[in-house]
Amino acid sequence: MGIFRDKIRLNQFKGSQDKPTRKFVLTDDCIKKHGVKLYRIKCIESFGKVEKGELGGYVEREDNLSQFGNAWVYDNACVYDNARVCENARVKDNAEVCNNAWVLDSAKVYGNAKVCGNAWVTDFAKVYGDALVCGNAWVTDFAKVYGDALVYGDAKVFGYAKVYDKALVYGDANVSGNAEVSDKAMIYGNANVFDNAEILDKAQVYDHACVFGDARISDKAQVYDHAYVSGDAKVYGDARISGNACIENIRQYYDFDCFILGDNHVHVYMTKDKKIEITCGGFCGDIEAFEKIVKETVYKNHLQEMLAIIKKRFGLDG
Repeated sequence: MGIFRDKIRLNQFKGSQDKPTRKFVLTDDCIKKHGVKLYRIKCIESFGKVEKGELGGYVEREDNLSQFGNAWVYDNACVYDNARVCENARVKDNAEVCNNAWVLDSAKVYGNAKVCGNAWVTDFAKVYGDALVCGNAWVTDFAKVYGDALVYGDAKVFGYAKVYDKALVYGDANVSGNAEVSDKAMIYGNANVFDNAEILDKAQVYDHACVFGDARISDKAQVYDHAYVSGDAKVYGDARISGNACIENIRQYYDFDCFILGDNHVHVYMTKDKKIEITCGGFCGDIEAFEKIVKETVYKNHLQEMLAIIKKRFGLDG
């Protein structure tokens, strides 16, 4: 992710600001943003695609935008507080970068997006739409955060990952590879979502759970604790995948309708020690525990049929 490289470069950038070269000046065109007076900038030396005399966006002071590289603030975008835009980064439209946030490399922040707190947007990453990146979050590499998405805390989005719609990524969560988090999905805690995984709808992945490969978590499903879901596995409905669950392909997860224990779904999956675990309503246990509790319900006459389905699905009927 280039984190350590960027920290070194941060110090180099601070030192370079002392050099006399200048590419822009502050004009008398002022606005106020959250009580802070900002000045529109004007290019005084052509560079990149910016021509001499061209007006840019607004900054609080010259330190907000590097005088070096092709970095620029366009349109009505605002950069203020201790925020920095440097190297070849671009901030456009009505975007805001404030507090102690950094946008650098060839990163872009545009639309109505906001980057604040101690957040960093680096490399070729893009933050746009009405997205918000804040806290100590990092968006790096070729990652994209857009729509109404929110990335905060110590979360990191990198690789070619996408977080969009109204998705939330926070805590110490990581989303990377070609993973996509969309709709109203939530990734938090120490969760990891990577490879080509998709988390959508109102699904949640949290704690120390990992979802990777071509796995897909949808609907209101939740994956948590130390559970792993990978391969071409699909988890959906109101499924609760937890503990030491380890679903490595589509055949290691199964659910069916049955009004047991006040719930309309029985969820069956493989664990890391190659045992079968069953969840239904507030119940979570192995086949023997499931058999015992079902015997005490009105479904006891259907017990053998249910067990036969589960055993066949997981290859235990031989």
